[in-house]
Amino acid sequence: MGEGIVSRKLKFGDTFAALFVLLLAFAVMFLLPSDDKADTVRITSKDRIYTYSLYEDRTVELSQNGIDITVVIENGSVYVSDSTCRDGICRSCGKISKEGCIVCLPAQIVIQISSKGADVIAG
Repeated sequence: MGEGIVSRKLKFGDTFAALFVLLLAFAVMFLLPSDDKADTVRITSKDRIYTYSLYEDRTVELSQNGIDITVVIENGSVYVSDSTCRDGICRSCGKISKEGCIVCLPAQIVIQISSKGADVIAG
């Protein structure tokens, strides 16, 4: 009984990283001003914020914490098409086209759709 199951214990660094990303996601969702019209994709990592138009199709390749993520913006929606993280939760979120976000905890990346309203660093 229990054969083949690998026990994975969270370490302090794992817990800290997860809490950091969750706190960042909540800050982005609740503290930035919002409008009814969602037209901006913000990709937030540990050290940068990238801003793109929701209506300009593009593919964004990111690499952080040893994880490669491909973010696709097309037809007024955004999704993660590929990620090398082991969980794959960011890929399973599907496409979002209204205000909301996709979070990849292992890579510490938050992808958010929102309205223009805050000054950010364009990538």
